[in-house]
Amino acid sequence: MNIENFGVFSLSATTKGTEKKEDCLSENIQAIRICFRASNSIRPNLNPERREDRIDFVDLDAQLKLLNGGEGEEPEEPGDGGGEAPDPTI
Repeated sequence: MNIENFGVFSLSATTKGTEKKEDCLSENIQAIRICFRASNSIRPNLNPERREDRIDFVDLDAQLKLLNGGEGEEPEEPGDGGGEAPDPTI
């Protein structure tokens, strides 16, 4: 499906291989993905000709520290609850 000035959506399927064309059935589908390819009108220009068109990337943690006056706790890492993890075999 093509959405003008936005991009193209398509489907991709992963299936079990078969020897014969007749054996290629919907039951053999293992996964389906939705793929998207952006049109040129919404893609960022990473090599702009004019300086004001350039994309600037910043370190978010450094910016937050500046906003907080350089103080404050470091952000916790995901899953850093400080306790013992539950046993997944139970």
